Amino acid sequence: MSSSSQMKVIVPDVSGDSQNYQFTLDANADCFCCYYYLSSPKLVGMSLYNEKQEEFYPQKEYEDLYREGLFVSKGNPSMGIVQSINGSIAFSVPIAKDESVDLTSLWTASLSDTDNFELKVTQRIVEDKPISEYVLKVNLVLYSSGTMQSQQVAWITKAQKRIKAIFRQVPITCQFSKIDQYPLPDNKITINFNDPNTAKIVKDCAKADELTVIFVEGLVTDIGTEQETANAIGRSGGIPGPQGFVNQYAATLIKLTNRADDPFVVNKGLLANTVAHEMAHYLGLTHESGQDASGKVEPNNLMAAHGGIAMQQLNEKQKYILSHMPLVQAVYSDRELSEITPVTQLEIAVTTGTRSYAGGTSDNTNMVLNFSLGSDEDGFQTWMLDSSGTTNYLVPGTTTVFQLQEIEDLYMEDLYNWKIFCDWDRDVQYPMNFQTVTNYWDLAHIKITANGTVIEDTDMNVILSWIVQTTIQKQIKTN
Repeated sequence: MSSSSQMKVIVPDVSGDSQNYQFTLDANADCFCCYYYLSSPKLVGMSLYNEKQEEFYPQKEYEDLYREGLFVSKGNPSMGIVQSINGSIAFSVPIAKDESVDLTSLWTASLSDTDNFELKVTQRIVEDKPISEYVLKVNLVLYSSGTMQSQQVAWITKAQKRIKAIFRQVPITCQFSKIDQYPLPDNKITINFNDPNTAKIVKDCAKADELTVIFVEGLVTDIGTEQETANAIGRSGGIPGPQGFVNQYAATLIKLTNRADDPFVVNKGLLANTVAHEMAHYLGLTHESGQDASGKVEPNNLMAAHGGIAMQQLNEKQKYILSHMPLVQAVYSDRELSEITPVTQLEIAVTTGTRSYAGGTSDNTNMVLNFSLGSDEDGFQTWMLDSSGTTNYLVPGTTTVFQLQEIEDLYMEDLYNWKIFCDWDRDVQYPMNFQTVTNYWDLAHIKITANGTVIEDTDMNVILSWIVQTTIQKQIKTN
C-alpha cells in the first residue's frame, strides 16, 4: 500500500523585536513556503536568514527566480532581500538542488512592516522511504452567465488532458475535481485579488489542500493598473500561492469567454497552456525561471510571459521547484520514480463462445461492454468497448480486438486488477425493455496486452448478462 506526505502550517514566534520572527521545521520536512501578508497594499519587504549557515536566503545566484513583479534590495538586506508593492510576499525553499541548504536550521523572517500582518510557514513532511510519484489535487470552479455553460464545461474538461501531460514532465499527477458551477454574482469579479468581491469569491471557493482554479466568464482584467491589463487572461494569487490555508489569494483566476468562435477556446491547447501556466505560478515558478543563463526565453517553455500554443515545456530547475512544494503530495511505496513505467499502449481481445442461455439466441444490439483497469485502492480507469458503430458486436464464436485510447495516469506496476461489465447503451431510453434472457454474452477468453506485454491471457467461459452476472473482476496474476 502507498501513503503520502503531509502539510503542516506553523506561525513563527516573535524574537527580540516585532520585526523578527523565528521558526524551525519538523525533522522530516523537505521543503517549505513562508508567507507575509499585510491587510492593505503597500511597499513591504521580507528576508529569510538561515542561522546555521549564517546567510540570507535565497543566495545571490538564485535571486533571478524571484524577480516577478518584485524588485530585489541589493544594498540593505535588513529591508528585505525581496520587496513587493502589493502587500504580499512568498518565499519557497529550496528553489534549487543545493545540498548546502540546511532545512533543520533556525530560520528568521525579518519584516519591514508589522502593522496588521499575517505571517505563516507551510512545510511538507515526508517519510523516510522512496518517493514513487507526486500528486496534485486541483479544485475546479466555474462562474458563468449560463448562456453557454455546458460548452464552457466541455472546454474545461477537454483542456485537462493537456494540463495533465504538461505536469507529468515533473512527474506530477494532476487529480481534477468535478467542476463546481455557480451563476455570475451581481458585482463583477476582477483579476485583482485585493478587490473585495474577488477576495470573497476566492475565500468561498478555495480549499486548503488543493490548488483552486476559478474560471470566470468575462473576468474583468482592464482595471487601470500596471499589473492588471486588458490583455491578461489569467493570474495566480501568489508565486507561490497559499498552501495549507485559505485567504483571498488562495486561487488562480482564468478568464473564460461566452463566444464559441473565440480563439482562446477554439484552440483547446491555448486554454490548457494558460491554465497550466497560472498553476505553475501558484507552485512557485516565475517567468524568469523559463530563461537560460543569458536571459533568453527557452524554446517553448511553459513560463514564457507571452504564452502560446507551443509553450508547454519545463526545464530541470522548474521541475525541481514544482516537486518541492507543500501542496504537491509526495507519494511513496517500495519503488523509486525511475522504476515506474507509464502505460502508453493498451489492447484487449475478447473472444465469445457459442453457448446459448435459457434456449435463447443472444441479442445485444442495445448493450455495451465496459472494461476497467487499475486497483480498488488507486481507482480504475474505464473504457466503453465499441466496434466503430457496429451493432450487435461480439457475435458468438468471434474474437474482437480493441485498441484503448486516452490512457490516463496508469503505470505498469499498478495494474493489479481488471474488470469487465455489461451496461445498456447510453442512447437507449427504456433499459428495462431489454433486460431479458436474450441480453447476454458468452465470454470465452480474455487477453490483455499493455505496452506490448501480455498481462492477462485466460479462459473465462462465463455468461455475462443482466440475469446471470453483470460484472467479472479478476486480479492480474503477474502482480
